[in-house]
Formats: sequence, structure tokens, C-alpha cells
Amino acid sequence: MNDRFPPVAKVGILAGHFLRELASAGGKPVCLAICDRHGILCHFERMDGAPARCVAIACAKACTSAVMECSTSAFHARLRDEKLEIGEFRDSRLTSIAGGVPLLVNGNSAGGIGVSGRKIEEDEELASQFAQMLTQKLCTASNLI
Repeated sequence: MNDRFPPVAKVGILAGHFLRELASAGGKPVCLAICDRHGILCHFERMDGAPARCVAIACAKACTSAVMECSTSAFHARLRDEKLEIGEFRDSRLTSIAGGVPLLVNGNSAGGIGVSGRKIEEDEELASQFAQMLTQKLCTASNLI
């Protein structure tokens, strides 16, 4: 197994399934963004009724967790603990709003997942659930590109 990003087509299919299950369970609609390890958007889904502002937020969460190789909540804690400003990273794509998690393959970041639309704790939990599902279903030697 390597640490490359799973095939985008397979990721998209699973993202659609995940959001359909989420919609049937109820709750506020969300946006789901998936980036490669460089923070480049690979896939995006927006549930009907998700606020437009959540589009950019979900993308920023996915990007941040990919390039910083940690959850956005961990990045927020780092900024606080080290008394850093987010602008010092010189990347306007970054955010410290909880709801982004890295997609780990063999312990390395292969990308990032961002969810926006609910309370930040819920966003992060949903991103973690989707990352776990992707890892379980796709991250095998035969499925990675």
C-alpha cells in the first residue's frame, strides 16, 4: 500500500452514498470537500439546502487538513498554543475552523476532507466518519492509483 490519493471516481461515488445516508438520517444539510495532499480540490458535494457560505468553508477545511497533515481543530490548537497567526503560514486557503481531517494512508496524509453546515463538532465528526469509510473501502494496494 502507498500513500497516494484514491481514484477520484471511487471517492465521488462513496461521497454520494455517504451524503445520501446522512440526508436520510436527518439533520442540517452539509457540504463535503475532498482535497489531495497538496490541497487541490478533487471532489465536492453539496446537499440540497446547504448554505452557500459552506462551500468555501468545507473546501478550506479539506485543504488545511491535507497540507497541514492534521485536523483543523488540531491546527487551531497549534495556533493558540504557539501563539501563531494563521497569516504567518502565507496560504490564504487555510482555516482553523473545526471540521477538517486528513485522509491517512499508511500513516501519511494522502489528502483532506472538510465538512461544513452543522456545528463544528458535528462537522468534524462527519469528516472523521467519511475519512474512516474511505480508508476502509478504498485504501488497499489494488485500489490506489
